[in-house]
Amino acid sequence: MKHDLEHLTDADIAAALESLYVPGDHKERLHREVARRAKVADWDLVGDAFEEGMEECHTCGYWFYQYWTDTGAEQTCDLLDRDGGEPWLCPAYDRLKSEVDNGT
Repeated sequence: MKHDLEHLTDADIAAALESLYVPGDHKERLHREVARRAKVADWDLVGDAFEEGMEECHTCGYWFYQYWTDTGAEQTCDLLDRDGGEPWLCPAYDRLKSEVDNGT
């Protein structure tokens, strides 16, 4: 069922959650899918900040920049490169989340 949920649109999920005919255990799975999608969107914000080289990245403790004379510059973000951590640890997260929520 999990894979089926990934193919549902947000509108499909919202309609199923409002339906009187969808059993409670299915609604729990739908709520988990909504939470999973929100977390993916939050991590996408962190990835966008890193890819765009936002100013906040340059002062972040998770951002590393190295220059190699033979291969050039390399930058990494430990928040994106490891399994632990939360997207809100990114210094650009609050600003980007606010922009997305406000549609700017």
